[in-house]
Amino acid sequence: MLWLSLLVGCKDQTLSNHESEPEAEITSHADGDVVDEGVVTTVSGSVHSDAVVETDLDVTWLLETEVVCEAAAEADGSTQCDFSFTPEAHTVVLEVRDPSNNVASAQVTLVVNPENQAPTCGGDLRGAHRRRCDRQPGDAGSVRAAVDACIVVYRGAVI
Repeated sequence: MLWLSLLVGCKDQTLSNHESEPEAEITSHADGDVVDEGVVTTVSGSVHSDAVVETDLDVTWLLETEVVCEAAAEADGSTQCDFSFTPEAHTVVLEVRDPSNNVASAQVTLVVNPENQAPTCGGDLRGAHRRRCDRQPGDAGSVRAAVDACIVVYRGAVI
């Protein structure tokens, strides 16, 4: 009799699946952030589901369409993957899948700083310091090598 009264008091007498979609967020980078070409860069993210514990979520990191990392999420929902970017490959996708095959994803498109970017030059070519080169972050070699490789652009009147 108690069972019958419980059913009568409940308006929704059907069994249903109240699973929600998982969630994915890239936390370390935003669209337009700059990364260096060829330098290993760690990208971090967070995944979550109300339906299952985070360690039951499968995480896939992609660079464009190529799978770079696959793993389960950490207990706190955090996840990370190491990438090496090229100018042609600069969109990162974080995909999360729960045991019921519900999928969510997040993506960021990054700006890649070319590996061998030439140093920039400037200064007064008529003075004692005929060249001034500003080395770019990550330039290899000595300052003298950077100066020798510098392309001089003179803006002004020729005397």
